[in-house]
Amino acid sequence: MALMNGQDIMGEEACSVQAAVQAIIGESESSPTVVLTKTTGPFQIPVISHGATCECLSDRKEYPSFFRTIASDYYQSRALVYLVKHFGWSWVGAVNSDNDYGNNGMAIFLNAAKEEGICVEYSEKFDRSDPAKLMKVVDTITKGTAKISHGATCECLSNRKEYPSFFRTIASDYYQSRALAYLIKHFGWSWVGAVNSDNDYGNNGMAIFLNAAKEEGICVEYTEKFDRLLSMKAAMALMNGMDITADGSCSGQAAVQAIIGESESSPTVALAKTTGPFKIPVVSHSASCECLSNRRAYPSFFRTIPSDYYQGRALAYLVKHFGWSWVGAVHSDNDYGNNGIAIFLNAAKEEGICVEYSEKFDRANPAKMIKVADIIKKSTAKCSAMYIIYMSGIVLPGVALARNRRRFNLYFG
Repeated sequence: MALMNGQDIMGEEACSVQAAVQAIIGESESSPTVVLTKTTGPFQIPVISHGATCECLSDRKEYPSFFRTIASDYYQSRALVYLVKHFGWSWVGAVNSDNDYGNNGMAIFLNAAKEEGICVEYSEKFDRSDPAKLMKVVDTITKGTAKISHGATCECLSNRKEYPSFFRTIASDYYQSRALAYLIKHFGWSWVGAVNSDNDYGNNGMAIFLNAAKEEGICVEYTEKFDRLLSMKAAMALMNGMDITADGSCSGQAAVQAIIGESESSPTVALAKTTGPFKIPVVSHSASCECLSNRRAYPSFFRTIPSDYYQGRALAYLVKHFGWSWVGAVHSDNDYGNNGIAIFLNAAKEEGICVEYSEKFDRANPAKMIKVADIIKKSTAKCSAMYIIYMSGIVLPGVALARNRRRFNLYFG
């Protein structure tokens, strides 16, 4: 941010000036919330969301000033599996939106479904802006033998007369919006502003929030609708003590012409989203998240490495080439690992490769790493097996090999 504002900054320099804004309510989705929270974090500005569910946001080290009034993907996805099991559905299909929310949630759901003995016939991702891909998903559902095919929050769906067969594992807009009002009251904020995404979810949620805020004696100075890029401009303008108009644009020449990095996908997503509105190119040598290939969301991002989509499929083809049909998979618990393993699992299924287990780990949690290593050791996949490791670094392979040197080990990282 200092670079974009034409300022020099020293390595040990800290921000001691009082922020122009005391807290930010929103965003409603995980991807822009990650960007917003990473941007505002150094300024210790609280960000409160009623709809950002990414499990990654629960990390207090990375996001110390983030709060939410909704369960994370981890609990939502597992709750969905338990609901499927409760109704006795053992053969289902799964679809997810092609973004951080959908990909991370689906990865958690697939693992939990496997633990509960639920067979997932297909797992398809879609993009609402791509009608052709949507029709392909519809065809997959139509042709699938599964009769039961997560995130629908409209209050209207709570009407049991109109929707007697509808169930969800997420609170409706009614409860989410009221919870947001109660949280604001809890922090003693009596004079606030509110912004919402210009869609059914945002508009319905805002209407409920305004009523709840009025009931709780909270004064809402303004309500504004936004798109994702403009909301980032507004947040950065607020932190720099600037006013911004509804149709305002940045016309000044950026102090920096391009940024080389980051090396990992998660911070690159944050960086590319932050610099995107300023049209500053971001070039990475190793950020491989498939999501970064979306030219609409990341028009100024470039990389010199294949995306997870090609890496994951190439890994599956390599497994097939060596004739390994019974393998185990482990991956780091971050965007890179979760997205990459989801692509690999789908490709492996298409190629007739059976994945005995799929485990995630965190390098900062030695106990969990040892647990994963024990699972590898106890697995039935022996010399004909391999470990598929989506990670940043090479810690786990060493642990695994030390505990069982008879196995093959192949990893991307």
